[in-house]
Amino acid sequence: MAHRVTLEETLRNHEDQARELGATLVLFEQNHHELRNKQAELRDWTRLKRPEFFLQSIRRERKMIISNGLKLQAEKVRLEVELEKARCDVTLLLNGEG
Repeated sequence: MAHRVTLEETLRNHEDQARELGATLVLFEQNHHELRNKQAELRDWTRLKRPEFFLQSIRRERKMIISNGLKLQAEKVRLEVELEKARCDVTLLLNGEG
């Protein structure tokens, strides 16, 4: 026998996903700020005409920040899709169609 999802479960799921999306957005914004700082650092070091080995570490860190940003972006999109699905489920249950 299939489990019938209740309105309460659906609302709780929607709330949990909204919280998770909010946390992901905070992390995404922090990542964006970190990337801007790292790019400014790279510009400063490049302008000072430092040897290449000074720049390699900064470039490696910048690539890691970009990679983390892409992962956060993917998570953000996934959560937005799940949140929209949960919103539709809530609407259906409220309308008595579930």
